[in-house]
This record gives sequence, structure tokens and C-alpha cells, in this order.
Amino acid sequence: MKNIYFTLLILLAAGDTQAQGIITTIAGNTVTQYIGDGWPATNYSLAQPSGMCVDGAGNVYVSDFADHRIRKIDTHDTLFTISGDGTAGYTGDGGPFAAAVYRNPSGICMDAAENLYICEWYNDVVRKVNRSTGIITTVCGMGMGGFAGDGAAATAAHMETPKGICVDHAGNLYVADYGNHRIRKVDAITGIITTVAGTGVAGYSGDNGPATAAKIAYPNAISADSMGNIFISDYGNNRIRKIAAGTGEISTYAGTGVMGYTGDGGAAVAAKLVRPNSVHISRNGNLYISDNGNNVIRKVSPDGIIITVAGNGSFGFAGDNGPATNATFNGPSAVFTDAAENLYIADGEASTVRKVTPIVNAITEVSEPAQFMVYPNPSSGAFTLQASKVVGSPAVLQIYNALGQVVYTQHFAAQYANIDLSQQPPGAYYLTVRSGGAAYTEQLLLVK
Repeated sequence: MKNIYFTLLILLAAGDTQAQGIITTIAGNTVTQYIGDGWPATNYSLAQPSGMCVDGAGNVYVSDFADHRIRKIDTHDTLFTISGDGTAGYTGDGGPFAAAVYRNPSGICMDAAENLYICEWYNDVVRKVNRSTGIITTVCGMGMGGFAGDGAAATAAHMETPKGICVDHAGNLYVADYGNHRIRKVDAITGIITTVAGTGVAGYSGDNGPATAAKIAYPNAISADSMGNIFISDYGNNRIRKIAAGTGEISTYAGTGVMGYTGDGGAAVAAKLVRPNSVHISRNGNLYISDNGNNVIRKVSPDGIIITVAGNGSFGFAGDNGPATNATFNGPSAVFTDAAENLYIADGEASTVRKVTPIVNAITEVSEPAQFMVYPNPSSGAFTLQASKVVGSPAVLQIYNALGQVVYTQHFAAQYANIDLSQQPPGAYYLTVRSGGAAYTEQLLLVK
């Protein structure tokens, strides 16, 4: 008995299909204050989220900058406070993570063992939560501003408003020491801190030479790829810089240094950015940039080409359940991707976390693909799938929303399938037909 495949393909937006994705809000309600925790996460508020990471199970961790809390969005769309009580301070080391107190947590990341690291902007420290024990300790900084400590234990170092952090594949911790115009490194084995980029003087110089001799300006965020290369959001220079693994040589990876919004579809080094404040390198080698001053998220692919993947350049909060490139942002502050390349965006001044689910246009080769019609198309809810011939084996149609939740299932073995999604909100839906052990997935756009 032959496998039958059905395809529903509806054009979501014009332009480069690689740039397409559907955007939704997964936490926050644009109100910048604490009103509690609960489900759904979009009924509760955040306060200028400034850092994010995602664990292996799909839980999202958020540093809630203005509310001095660490929040978690679980896979059931529930928002929790997992540490911090909303008061600004610096206590809790050596005790349970839940009882710690923070002052403006900014960057946040995990290592390979899912130990959690938290950078505190005004406490001038980085703290670590041991996943096995749940105990929090300070691993970098002693709570004093200024610059001191290179070549000695990181816990005795001085930093000046550290902003971003990352951990490389070897477990080394990197800190964007914002006020000192440096990138610092804490060795995973010795715990010794050193400067790996920057001279301490704000400026732009040094490309194609040692990063320690180069000038950077107000670095906001950093990210490490699987090879150990380090990417820096050189905020004050409107550039993304790269420190090459092994050589320590610095170069410009994106941006000309001139403020503007140009360059999509071309080389990233020829593009203009405005105050990029976050970077994240995905497992696939795509570099995502929070182009804060332009209110867009941009992507540099491994071939060095830059495109916009979210935001239309306007200021605001709109566009949910539609193409991400039609959305507006209110000062995006952080970006992160999970293993499936879902893109998470901290929309800082809107006090929300948004998610871009990529559109996958996979094509499966079949010897006798089924012919079909879908009408009306686009649909306001109800539509008919008409196959060119009767299905030879029972097929199952499942429809998923942009969050991956099944919203419709139908078994059929005929030439027609009548489908009604009129109770679902407008946006993108993913239709999967399974028959004879095979499956094919495409997208559907509902309009109201």
C-alpha cells in the first residue's frame, strides 16, 4: 500500500523565506511591575528582562533586571520566581538559590552541566548556582567597582558594571566588563581571572591583531561557539567583534561602526547597526544580534550574510501571531536560541519575552505525490482539503499552533477532509499528515 502525502503551503509573507518565522509573546503583559507568578505567563508581568537562557528541557530562565529577581517560564507556560524577593541587595552566598538577593541581574547563562550563572550589574559580581546542590556562590568579583585582580583569584577581582556572560565548551567563564571596556576570562581549572580583550580605554582599534591590544567600548554581551570563538556586542562602536579561538586575534564580524540600518542580504561587515546590545551564536552557527537602536533582530549566517529575522524597524509592541519581520519592538535587550533554533527575545522596555518559531519548508521526495486543493485559501477558519484520489490507507491530520500544541486531530481515508479552526486565533499553524509510517509538515495562515 502506497504512502500518501498531503502538503498545505500558504505564503506567509513576501521576501527571503529564510527570514520568516512566526512571533508570539510567551511571558509578560507590557506592565513593568511585579504582580505575582502563575499561568499563563502572559497574564503576569516582568520588569525589564535583560538576559535569557534555555535549558535542555525547554524551560526559559530570565533575569528580571528592574525587579531583582530570576524568573522561569516552564514548558507549560507558567511563570515562576525562582530566586530573589524583589528587594535590591547582595546576600545568600553559600545557601539555597531561592533565598538569594540580587541587585539588577543582567546577563544569565548555563554551562554544559546546566549550572546557572548570573551577572549582577550593580553588585559587580557573577554568581553560580550549582545544579546538583542548589547552592549559590560568587565566582567572579568581590562586590566592588573599578578594575583590579588580573592574574589572581577571580573572587578577589574588581569589575565595573559587568553586563553579559557566557561559558565556553571547556567551562571557562567570560564576562563583558562594561565599564572597564574589557572582556575578562575566568579559567575553569584555576579560577584565575585575566583580560582577553580591551585595554581599559573606550575606543575602536586593533582589528587583525591581539585582542588584548585592541580597544572596545562598553561591551554588553558575549557568546561562545562550539570552537571556542568569542563574539562581542561592541555596543559603543556599533559593531560585533570576534576573538578567534587559539590565536586570540580580534576582528570585526558585523557592522561598519556608523549608525544606521542598512545591509540586509549582503556582507555583515558592510551593514550598519545601532547600539547592538546582545549576541548569541546558535548550534547551527548562526549569530543573532539584538540591534537595539533599530528595534530589530538580525542574523548573520555562517557565510557572513546578514538579514533581519524579527522586527520592522518601528518602535512599539505589535505583530504577535504573524510574521516576525512585521512585528515591532520596544528596545530588545537579549536574544537566545534553543536546540531547534527557536529564537527568544527579551523585549526589554516592553517587559515581555517573545518567541519566534521558524517556518520549516522541508520537502520530502516521493514517487507518487498526492495532488490536492485547499479552499478557501487563506482561510478565516473553515476550509476543505481535497485530494486528487481516495487515500489508500488511513491518514491522520494533526494541526499545531506556534507553541507546538496540538489544536486539531482528524482521521480520514477519503478524498475530502473538512477542517474548522474558527475557534483558534489568527496566526501560523503547522499541519502534519501521517500515512503509512511517513509524515509531511507544512504551514497554514489563519486570518480573521
